[in-house]
Amino acid sequence: MLETYRTELIAYANSVWGRRIFVWSAIAIVIAGLAFVLMLGFGNSNGGSGTAGGKVAVILTFVVAIPAILVVNLAVALVWAALQTVRRLVSG
Repeated sequence: MLETYRTELIAYANSVWGRRIFVWSAIAIVIAGLAFVLMLGFGNSNGGSGTAGGKVAVILTFVVAIPAILVVNLAVALVWAALQTVRRLVSG
């Protein structure tokens, strides 16, 4: 059973749609992270470009987004592999 699970995890990691899920979820999480950081009050308040607040917002966005991207995509891969393993065990 663990060998089947490992095989399914590798199949997910090597699949084209697995990579697409990773890329699109990363984009969505970065955008959500930026919105979250800006809602907290970081960012430039005078509308200028290159201000220190804008730089802080970008840095905080990636500090929030990178762990979230990894956790979300790892959870998706683990759940997918578990479901595929159960499906293979039930179907024979």
